[in-house]
Amino acid sequence: MQFDRPQWTQILSDRLTQLLLLAATMLSYSVLGMAIGNSLFVSYVGAEHLPLAFVLIGLCSMPAYVLFSQVVDRYSRPRLFRYVLLGSMGVVLGLRLLLTQDAPYAYYILLITVFFQWDFHNNVLYPSLLTDYFTPLEYKRYAPYVGIAQAVGTLVGGGLAVLLSHYLRTRDLLLCLPVVFALGIVQLVYLESSQRQLSTTQSEPPISVLESLQGFPELVKRYPLALFLASSSFLLVIIYISSEFLWFNIYGARFSDQALTAFLGLMRIAISVVQIMVIYGATRPLLKTLGVAQMNPVYPLTTLVSFGGLIAHFGLSAAIGLHINGDALYKAINLPVHQLNYNAIPREFIGRIRALSDGFIYAIGLTLAGGLLWVCETHLSLLQIAWGVVGLTVALLAVRIPMGRFYASGLEEMIRSNSINLDEFETYPIPLSPQSAEAVRELLSDPDRYTQLKGLELAARMNQPE
Repeated sequence: MQFDRPQWTQILSDRLTQLLLLAATMLSYSVLGMAIGNSLFVSYVGAEHLPLAFVLIGLCSMPAYVLFSQVVDRYSRPRLFRYVLLGSMGVVLGLRLLLTQDAPYAYYILLITVFFQWDFHNNVLYPSLLTDYFTPLEYKRYAPYVGIAQAVGTLVGGGLAVLLSHYLRTRDLLLCLPVVFALGIVQLVYLESSQRQLSTTQSEPPISVLESLQGFPELVKRYPLALFLASSSFLLVIIYISSEFLWFNIYGARFSDQALTAFLGLMRIAISVVQIMVIYGATRPLLKTLGVAQMNPVYPLTTLVSFGGLIAHFGLSAAIGLHINGDALYKAINLPVHQLNYNAIPREFIGRIRALSDGFIYAIGLTLAGGLLWVCETHLSLLQIAWGVVGLTVALLAVRIPMGRFYASGLEEMIRSNSINLDEFETYPIPLSPQSAEAVRELLSDPDRYTQLKGLELAARMNQPE
């Protein structure tokens, strides 16, 4: 069946709208859940116990990511997403009953649950879903709009936290989450029934995580970017967890339970506004002019600036600045760029690599971060911990700088293996580096006539027809 360009534009627009609305819904329940969990934990257990909570979050996350890596590339992702939301409804209701015990372990379980939900849904489940409905080039074009939709969701979630905290106790806000989960389920059902996936996943014999890890070095030889993505995820989680530990220690000393819930809601609103402004005013135009490769070092640099402010003036205003960088700029700058780097890895490997680097390895980093903070808080001051995180951020910058070169080489390898649809160049040009001409020459010198024609087409569209 043939579609003309206006029909395809309408189909894409409808698909984009649905996925943007789903992103907003996802952030709404994630932000509300995190506000509830953080507020109750800091108020009733104390920010000084966050390191132990982070260790437990990492240890509990590993089995979940192990399980997800077995099914992510083999079963329908919209259906998996629905099942996760259905299970989340029961978990939330169980958590509310558990909080009637008013025991410290209940607040640990709550924080572990909402933190895992935040990371799993935002960094693994939803990005994997996008690869079912957008090609890598479409993903790049619409990544800023996804970020804006997430910022709107953050605004809604923060607004709900502020508004409802005036009428309900913080723990009773948990009963509002199943309503938002149900909205997400309805959206997923409509998405799966109305939109065709680019390629349907088929059930195959599962590959163990051990086998995935054993195959990872071989994949890195072909796509070195995968190793840098994993290293980046590992360092990012340690930096984020350490930053969160610092700002919550400062917040916990200033606010009570209800006041902290309202303050965190207001922070989410402010963060969403900043996020929208940065995405629309900076990230979107810079991605067009500089490209993904040149944008990789930007977030480490903004993180160094925010820690410079905290070290210079260790107080509430500097903590807010660090929070804005760790949340708003993380989502507005780092997250789109980090996710777009996956465009240089073939579709058949993306789900598994994402589950390993942004899931399993992320959980290892989370556990290590909690353990380090647990030890450091008894031997170091908060200011000394901040200096340590500065060192980790410099290491992240060192990882990010060469990623641009490996991003380009990954795209070149995909050209050689015919993993990129050249017909998409007309609408979504790929910003390949000058070194990519070598990949084109290889295609032109191939004895296969079709491969030569592909090389000629690519050279013409790159304006390098020599």
